[in-house]
Amino acid sequence: MADPVWHELGKFLGLDDPGSAWYLAWSGLVGDLGLFAGIAAFYAKHNCHQPRCWRIGKHAHQGTPWCTRHHPDLK
Repeated sequence: MADPVWHELGKFLGLDDPGSAWYLAWSGLVGDLGLFAGIAAFYAKHNCHQPRCWRIGKHAHQGTPWCTRHHPDLK
């Protein structure tokens, strides 16, 4: 019996219905890459604009998001 975590990971990646290898690749892993790229683009747009700061910017200053620690008006 397979581990439930691996089974759910296989379902998420599209590896649970082996109709063909190409179908599994395009509908599973390649489709998830687009999802992950969208999440990364959302994060890059909304994170703090201070270099090397990974926080989500909740305060806007001159049209760019800044976190509470680096916002110029909150210091």
